[in-house]
Amino acid sequence: MKRKSELIKLVAIGSFASLVTNAVACGSSLSLSDTFNEESSGTEGEDSSQDGNSGAPGQQKNNSKNKTSDSDSKDEVSIEEITEKFIEEVASSAESDEEEVRYYLVDDFDDDGAYEGFMFVGGEEDPDWGSCDGTVWFVNESGCEKIHDEFSFLVGENENIFSILQEEDRNFVVFRDLYATADVSNIYYVDGEKCIESRVSYLGSSYVGKEKGDLNITVSAYDMYCDFEGDAEEGTWTGHTWKPYYFYYSSETGDFEEYGAVEISEDELSKLIENDPIIEIKEEGYAIDQIIKRDNGIININYHMETEGSGRNYEYKNATYDLNTGLYVNVWGDGEAGVFDSDYGGIYYLQLLDSDDKDSESASSGDAHTYEEKIYELRSSEPVIPDNEDILKEMAECVTFSCILDYEGITFADMDNSDKVSLRYHIVDYVTWDQKGIYEDVCETVNDKTAIPLDIALDIFKDFYGEENFTPGEHEDVDDEYYYPLYADGEAWELVEHMQFFEDDDYILYTGPGFYESNGGDEAFVGYADILFAKNKDSRFGVTVVFGWYREDTIDVSSVEASSTLSSQGGNNYSADNLIDGDYTTIWAEGAKGTGVGETITIHLDKEQLVYGVLICNGYTASYEQYNNNGRLTQVSVDFGGGNVVKGDVDGYGYEGFSSDNLADSNRTKIELDEPVMTDTIVITITGAEKGAKYDDTCVSELLVY
Repeated sequence: MKRKSELIKLVAIGSFASLVTNAVACGSSLSLSDTFNEESSGTEGEDSSQDGNSGAPGQQKNNSKNKTSDSDSKDEVSIEEITEKFIEEVASSAESDEEEVRYYLVDDFDDDGAYEGFMFVGGEEDPDWGSCDGTVWFVNESGCEKIHDEFSFLVGENENIFSILQEEDRNFVVFRDLYATADVSNIYYVDGEKCIESRVSYLGSSYVGKEKGDLNITVSAYDMYCDFEGDAEEGTWTGHTWKPYYFYYSSETGDFEEYGAVEISEDELSKLIENDPIIEIKEEGYAIDQIIKRDNGIININYHMETEGSGRNYEYKNATYDLNTGLYVNVWGDGEAGVFDSDYGGIYYLQLLDSDDKDSESASSGDAHTYEEKIYELRSSEPVIPDNEDILKEMAECVTFSCILDYEGITFADMDNSDKVSLRYHIVDYVTWDQKGIYEDVCETVNDKTAIPLDIALDIFKDFYGEENFTPGEHEDVDDEYYYPLYADGEAWELVEHMQFFEDDDYILYTGPGFYESNGGDEAFVGYADILFAKNKDSRFGVTVVFGWYREDTIDVSSVEASSTLSSQGGNNYSADNLIDGDYTTIWAEGAKGTGVGETITIHLDKEQLVYGVLICNGYTASYEQYNNNGRLTQVSVDFGGGNVVKGDVDGYGYEGFSSDNLADSNRTKIELDEPVMTDTIVITITGAEKGAKYDDTCVSELLVY
């Protein structure tokens, strides 16, 4: 399947770069990655309805480059000829002129070696409404069919009604019905000869929102106010709202699925959110209707109030809280929100799709989305010390030392073999040399070499990470009877420090800040590691590792100030702002006499939050000359607030020929707490410094709070 980085180029721009097929649209270029914009939704204001680039209208005979398919099932024919044939066929079936086929998109959408097309037949765009009236058709080599009756369709900023949403193994074609105050997305995909409507088609206005799902769909409704006249049993609903719901793509079903959801009690909610919003809502005179917890970490709270007026009048509202960020969703902007700022208006449904066959609270399916949901759920609970803490630490260290975690997430049973080989090396290293925890003595000596009977090794791998199909790697020493450990020296590794554990009946989560390290002294923060273990009574470890990733969560620094700063010289600025600009060639330099002992750096965080420590990149790391000529820290005292002060040495080194990156790698030092603390201000005091070859100004390149 085409990767998102391989963009569809249409007509005059070109064809699928290095792909089998050419996509043709009516006009300019269509980018898969730009097809949808991530947009907000609310009870008022602009509707979330515009696509990104998806082609533009133009001449039907486009000047795209001819390119034959690499597929043996296709004749050597240009996509331009196919497009002309499709236009002719659709126009004939629609009893229209070919000029009325104004928008179209042609491609091999399901990569089966045959072209298909989506085409609009109708009038020109209404410039006032940004829409066009007509019908939509699907066409392939076998014929064509009308898939949407006469209606008004939204013409996007790309000047085309069609756009593509690409998932890992399927392309979806999207076009939108336009109403007076909303639009609704029609979503289709191709499977062989068939054009199939997605199960999420026509639910609402779709847009990409990767932080909460592969696809967000904003549902338009009139559900904010309900007025009952006299003793009437049915009321009149008014008040237009737009509320987002969240979906993910499932390779198993080949379509989008809705994140599971359950109704929870007020007591259950109070355990998930530190400052109970129910109290605040009730204090304003509202009654709680329903609390919904979704598997992607979103919580919706429906509540209402009876208002003044003739008859019985009710106002319906909601609050949205994100367990992933620990914040209320700000409906109107990007800043921090309170309970009532997170109101999309109206009433949230438990789910839009039928979910009879879906267990929203079970993470046993092996689906990566479900594992992610489980991680967010566990992180919202209280940390614990599990009974098998030592074993879990050993297993997690095998994972992090293997350097196989990434930011997208890895399901261990589905790893590629190179990652399995890396993990197996470290598992066997523990078994053969460390002999820790519950590892039994499984080693034998065979031909003067340490060996593990192959059947035992395979059992260990299966118990550890669910290995089912063992395939030896190129450098693994294996024969029919034994697995022979390998030796390596000097390899870099990753390590999680200050780990915490979270646990429920089925899973244990190991989490903490992760660092890249090497024998050369390199030390870099790589993110917060989450490693999820499924409890498994059949495993010798009592658990099996199932999923892991690095979260790119960062602790945002709002400002940095210093007690003194060296004045600018030669166009170089030595402001404290340079400490958080992510650039190792810029520095802060103290401006006091001597080496600056006693000078301070004060870091202000954007809010009070959990902090483990500070990573200091020491010295003027722009070049070796600058590094050697200027002063550097040797000792600091770091006050994290609340009496939590840590004193430590600041190390580092540099050699002639070192680049800026080399210098940064070799001059990072962690100053960290024994246990993380809640704080919003950190003060670093210089308690030791050394002069440079020419200058005594003490310099620091970067600071990172984790």
